[in-house]
Amino acid sequence: MRGRVLLMTPDRDWVETLMFAIGDQPRLDGIYLGRDVAGALRLGSHHDPDVVILDSGFGEAMVAEVIRELRRELTPSLYILLTDEEGAAARRQARAVGARDYLPRGLGAPHLARFVHHLEGMERPPVMAPSLSTAPHTVSRHAVSG
Repeated sequence: MRGRVLLMTPDRDWVETLMFAIGDQPRLDGIYLGRDVAGALRLGSHHDPDVVILDSGFGEAMVAEVIRELRRELTPSLYILLTDEEGAAARRQARAVGARDYLPRGLGAPHLARFVHHLEGMERPPVMAPSLSTAPHTVSRHAVSG
Protein backbone atom coordinates (compact mmCIF):
# COMPACT_ATOMS: atom_id res chain seq x y z
CA MET A 1 0.00 0.00 0.00
CA ARG A 2 1.23 3.45 -0.83
CA GLY A 3 0.06 5.99 1.70
CA ARG A 4 -1.30 9.45 2.22
CA VAL A 5 -0.04 11.74 4.98
CA LEU A 6 -1.87 14.75 6.39
CA LEU A 7 0.23 17.35 8.20
CA MET A 8 -1.40 19.95 10.45
CA THR A 9 1.32 22.51 11.08
CA PRO A 10 2.13 26.12 10.22
CA ASP A 11 5.87 25.30 10.54
CA ARG A 12 7.22 25.80 7.00
CA ASP A 13 10.79 24.95 8.01
CA TRP A 14 9.74 21.55 9.37
CA VAL A 15 7.67 20.82 6.26
CA GLU A 16 10.62 21.72 4.03
CA THR A 17 12.90 19.44 6.07
CA LEU A 18 10.39 16.61 5.72
CA MET A 19 10.11 17.14 1.96
CA PHE A 20 13.92 17.16 1.67
CA ALA A 21 14.07 13.93 3.68
CA ILE A 22 11.57 12.29 1.34
CA GLY A 23 13.47 13.42 -1.75
CA ASP A 24 12.45 12.11 -5.15
CA GLN A 25 11.57 8.63 -3.98
CA PRO A 26 7.88 7.95 -4.66
CA ARG A 27 7.07 6.49 -1.26
CA LEU A 28 3.70 8.10 -0.82
CA ASP A 29 0.60 8.84 -2.78
CA GLY A 30 0.35 12.31 -1.25
CA ILE A 31 1.35 14.67 1.52
CA TYR A 32 -1.39 17.15 2.34
CA LEU A 33 -0.64 20.25 4.36
CA GLY A 34 -3.28 21.92 6.49
CA ARG A 35 -1.70 25.03 7.96
CA ASP A 36 -4.67 25.50 10.29
CA VAL A 37 -7.42 23.40 11.83
CA ALA A 38 -10.02 24.12 9.14
CA GLY A 39 -7.56 23.25 6.36
CA ALA A 40 -6.51 20.03 8.08
CA LEU A 41 -10.11 18.92 8.62
CA ARG A 42 -11.06 19.74 5.01
CA LEU A 43 -8.04 17.89 3.57
CA GLY A 44 -8.53 14.96 5.95
CA SER A 45 -12.15 14.54 4.90
CA HIS A 46 -11.26 14.72 1.23
CA HIS A 47 -8.08 12.57 1.12
CA ASP A 48 -8.67 10.02 3.92
CA PRO A 49 -5.01 9.92 5.07
CA ASP A 50 -3.26 6.86 6.45
CA VAL A 51 -1.05 8.98 8.73
CA VAL A 52 -1.93 12.29 10.40
CA ILE A 53 0.85 14.37 11.98
CA LEU A 54 -0.47 17.18 14.19
CA ASP A 55 1.60 20.06 15.58
CA SER A 56 1.47 20.37 19.37
CA GLY A 57 1.78 24.14 18.90
CA PHE A 58 -1.97 24.27 18.28
CA GLY A 59 -2.50 23.31 21.93
CA GLU A 60 -3.49 20.01 23.47
CA ALA A 61 -7.22 20.74 23.53
CA MET A 62 -7.32 21.73 19.85
CA VAL A 63 -5.20 18.75 18.73
CA ALA A 64 -7.39 16.38 20.74
CA GLU A 65 -10.53 17.88 19.15
CA VAL A 66 -9.09 17.53 15.62
CA ILE A 67 -8.20 13.88 16.29
CA ARG A 68 -11.73 13.20 17.62
CA GLU A 69 -13.29 14.89 14.58
CA LEU A 70 -11.10 13.03 12.08
CA ARG A 71 -11.76 9.71 13.80
CA ARG A 72 -15.49 10.28 13.38
CA GLU A 73 -15.07 10.87 9.64
CA LEU A 74 -12.16 8.68 8.53
CA THR A 75 -11.25 5.06 8.36
CA PRO A 76 -8.60 4.32 11.02
CA SER A 77 -5.47 6.43 10.65
CA LEU A 78 -2.22 6.59 12.58
CA TYR A 79 -2.08 9.85 14.58
CA ILE A 80 1.31 11.30 15.52
CA LEU A 81 1.99 14.42 17.59
CA LEU A 82 4.75 16.73 16.31
CA THR A 83 6.34 18.08 19.47
CA ASP A 84 9.29 20.11 20.74
CA GLU A 85 9.87 17.52 23.49
CA GLU A 86 11.30 14.00 23.49
CA GLY A 87 11.07 10.94 25.70
CA ALA A 88 8.45 9.75 28.13
CA ALA A 89 6.90 13.19 28.66
CA ALA A 90 6.35 13.63 24.91
CA ARG A 91 4.87 10.14 24.62
CA ARG A 92 2.46 10.90 27.52
CA GLN A 93 1.50 14.19 25.86
CA ALA A 94 0.84 12.40 22.57
CA ARG A 95 -1.32 9.77 24.18
CA ALA A 96 -3.19 12.40 26.22
CA VAL A 97 -4.45 14.01 23.00
CA GLY A 98 -5.27 10.67 21.36
CA ALA A 99 -2.16 10.24 19.20
CA ARG A 100 -0.39 6.88 19.01
CA ASP A 101 3.10 8.37 19.32
CA TYR A 102 5.16 11.53 18.92
CA LEU A 103 7.71 12.88 16.47
CA PRO A 104 10.30 15.36 17.80
CA ARG A 105 10.36 18.56 15.73
CA GLY A 106 14.16 18.84 16.00
CA LEU A 107 14.92 15.73 13.97
CA GLY A 108 17.19 16.53 11.04
CA ALA A 109 16.67 15.25 7.50
CA PRO A 110 18.60 11.97 8.05
CA HIS A 111 16.38 11.04 11.01
CA LEU A 112 13.23 12.11 9.19
CA ALA A 113 14.31 9.97 6.23
CA ARG A 114 14.48 6.99 8.61
CA PHE A 115 11.04 7.91 9.94
CA VAL A 116 9.64 8.01 6.38
CA HIS A 117 11.31 4.68 5.63
CA HIS A 118 9.74 3.33 8.84
CA LEU A 119 6.34 4.38 7.54
CA GLU A 120 6.93 2.88 4.10
CA GLY A 121 5.00 -0.21 3.23
CA MET A 122 2.78 -0.38 6.29
CA GLU A 123 -0.88 -1.13 5.82
CA ARG A 124 -3.54 1.26 7.10
CA PRO A 125 -3.49 0.73 10.86
CA PRO A 126 -6.19 -1.26 12.62
CA VAL A 127 -8.27 0.51 15.26
CA MET A 128 -5.43 -0.10 17.75
CA ALA A 129 -2.41 0.80 15.58
CA PRO A 130 1.03 -0.39 16.65
CA SER A 131 3.44 2.16 18.09
CA LEU A 132 6.00 3.78 15.81
CA SER A 133 8.65 2.07 17.88
CA THR A 134 7.38 -1.37 16.84
CA ALA A 135 6.03 -1.06 13.29
CA PRO A 136 6.47 0.81 10.00
CA HIS A 137 3.85 3.05 8.09
CA THR A 138 3.66 5.29 4.83
CA VAL A 139 4.31 8.98 3.43
CA SER A 140 4.12 10.72 -0.32
CA ARG A 141 6.10 13.33 -2.12
CA HIS A 142 3.24 15.25 -3.74
CA ALA A 143 2.39 18.08 -1.37
CA VAL A 144 -1.01 19.73 -1.39
CA SER A 145 -1.74 22.70 0.84
CA GLY A 146 -5.11 23.62 2.23
